[in-house]
Amino acid sequence: MTVTTNRQADIQRQSEALLQQAREAIKNVDVFLREQGIDPEKFRAALPTLMTDEMSQEAAQMYADLNREVEREVAQNRRELGLDPAAPAGGKKLPRSTV
Repeated sequence: MTVTTNRQADIQRQSEALLQQAREAIKNVDVFLREQGIDPEKFRAALPTLMTDEMSQEAAQMYADLNREVEREVAQNRRELGLDPAAPAGGKKLPRSTV
């Protein structure tokens, strides 16, 4: 395995671990809601009606900011790993010395 392949495998493992954490967190919220006698699906359906317009706009802005940050980090990692199709195939070109 090359360094790039090792790094890709590390990133894959980390992303899978984060996804699992997110799934567990959602499941924990569902368990909590059920313990309180609340149907999680009905709660999610009713949530938008409980928020003010200002709260909805703020949540949408936070979501958009988070998505932009994630996209920026993904693009940066792709460049670092040489996976960006826009990047030159040979990496950074060094200046040629003249004779």
